[in-house]
Amino acid sequence: MLKNTEHHYGLVSIVLHWVLALMLAGLFTSGVIMTGLDYYDPLYTILPWWHKSIGLLVFSIFVFKLIWNTVNKKPLSLESQHKWEMSLALMTHVILIVLIGLICVTGYVMASAAGAGVSFFDWFEVPALVPVSEKLENWSGNWHWWLGLAGTFVVGLHIAGVLKHTIIDRDGTLARMFVWY
Repeated sequence: MLKNTEHHYGLVSIVLHWVLALMLAGLFTSGVIMTGLDYYDPLYTILPWWHKSIGLLVFSIFVFKLIWNTVNKKPLSLESQHKWEMSLALMTHVILIVLIGLICVTGYVMASAAGAGVSFFDWFEVPALVPVSEKLENWSGNWHWWLGLAGTFVVGLHIAGVLKHTIIDRDGTLARMFVWY
């Protein structure tokens, strides 16, 4: 089933969730690695190219996921879940959505303020739409970094909630995010 039902996530929701999770983990890892590279490192030019290209892909998938979630009903909560858990989960998801959007925007602004468009795997370039400004580049770069750290923390909370449901409650919450459930 492609679409969600009352009790299950559909294939599209599951694939979007896990693809974004893996890509965001890779982007965070590459971002951390990039902060330690010097000019003579062989990764100095190629890693940012990959990071920006995959960042654009993440933004595209993220926008599609927002649209998909708007037109596709979410499965009902499990009966074993308390209202405070559902509220906390909703708040965590909303914060993640806001953070991912802001991380994408600040990454784009950082590249644009440096005077460069953002190449999408050398297929095309998203043009720089903000003025060249070292101050803006540094400002957006700092926000990009701190928002990434905040996002990692919130993902950690998300994972902690999943582990609680999987290990303590054993209520099948995690299983709903897999195709074979």
